[in-house]
Amino acid sequence: YVAVGSTGTDIDELAEPLPYPEDQSSNKPLQILFAGEATERHYYSTTHGAYLSGLREADRLLGHYNLL
Repeated sequence: YVAVGSTGTDIDELAEPLPYPEDQSSNKPLQILFAGEATERHYYSTTHGAYLSGLREADRLLGHYNLL
């Protein structure tokens, strides 16, 4: 659950991969990616949000491995 008083930034943080790349130019392997409606700030708790979060993480993987 998102706690009472949580902000959109809290939802954004839920969507960050682990380990979090402190240096964005680093090509460290992404070990865990998070998708799902709870990680979509603008369409939280919807099927549309779940779909969009899947696209977001697929795009993150493509960018990480320079496949774009």
